[in-house]
Amino acid sequence: MVVNKEDFSITQGEPKIYASKSEAGRAKIGGFCSECGNRIFHKNKVRKGKVSVKPRTLSDTSILKADVRIG
Repeated sequence: MVVNKEDFSITQGEPKIYASKSEAGRAKIGGFCSECGNRIFHKNKVRKGKVSVKPRTLSDTSILKADVRIG
């Protein structure tokens, strides 16, 4: 789920940050829960000003609707 950077905040704890490169060689940053290791978000330079958030990490998922069912 892609959101604007200014609309994203972490409300508890401090994520561990992991920097790596994509297969195309572009830098990307991942934020993980320091307690359980779940990925919370990632961002890269291709989507400037955007953050890709993992929906299962949201405290309130009631606003989410599935667009596609896979499987």
